Amino acid sequence: MDVYRRQRELKLWDQSVLEDKTALILGVGGLGTNISMDCLRLGFKKIILVDMDVVDTHNLNRQILFNEKDVGVSKTKAARDALNKLHRTRENQEIDIIDMNVVTEWQKLKPYLEAADVIWNTVDYGDYFHAAICLAAKHLKKPIVTGGTEPYYGHTVVLFFQPPGGCDYHKIHELADKKVLARMESPELLNEKDLNFLPADEMLPTGGSTVYTAGTCSHLMVSLLVNWLLHCAFPEERPKPPTKTVFNMMAFDVEKWDMDVEGNLTQN
Repeated sequence: MDVYRRQRELKLWDQSVLEDKTALILGVGGLGTNISMDCLRLGFKKIILVDMDVVDTHNLNRQILFNEKDVGVSKTKAARDALNKLHRTRENQEIDIIDMNVVTEWQKLKPYLEAADVIWNTVDYGDYFHAAICLAAKHLKKPIVTGGTEPYYGHTVVLFFQPPGGCDYHKIHELADKKVLARMESPELLNEKDLNFLPADEMLPTGGSTVYTAGTCSHLMVSLLVNWLLHCAFPEERPKPPTKTVFNMMAFDVEKWDMDVEGNLTQN
């Protein structure tokens, strides 16, 4: 029996491209739960889940691997249990879990960054962390996708794709602290003990999201990296993913941009 038969039947698809890959998923919330499920269903060899939180009641409307019995349990553990029970598609798929704060325990993350073939970043800390993790991925020549949903109306999805050694998140975001930027851009970023020097975005007192907004965002994030891997397998036939995508789910409008080598964005 071939679990992946329906994928193999797709044009310009190479299942072997996915089956030897290790995915690092930073954050196991509304986005990370979907991404981890997608990776196993697609046939990834291994996923590494990183989070520091426990499941809370308000997570249950959109974090699809959890239910009421998981409240108070580590998100990574509860996610691993649900994934093992429902979403593994072959026996030799591996699920590693790491309970850690990626900002205060940054140095612990380095071996997992090095071990990953692809990285998904859903950490809810702010633009400086997004820029730092993208720069770390650039130093290591790893493809990465950062994504999130707008918290006021909860219907706008923003995605940033960076190919190995490619474009920089900080070049298209207003990060004013030049000392912090210089420290992040150094190759020594990977050897920092922690990232406590990064300013955090001001947290909103409330923030909304739905299961379909989180699901749409996370599935699009997976699509970006899978399309990149398949573009590498079929470079003439499959286009490169866009650098930045904004999808307004209220108006169903999509805007896309590509970044050149100098960091300039061109809308397409």
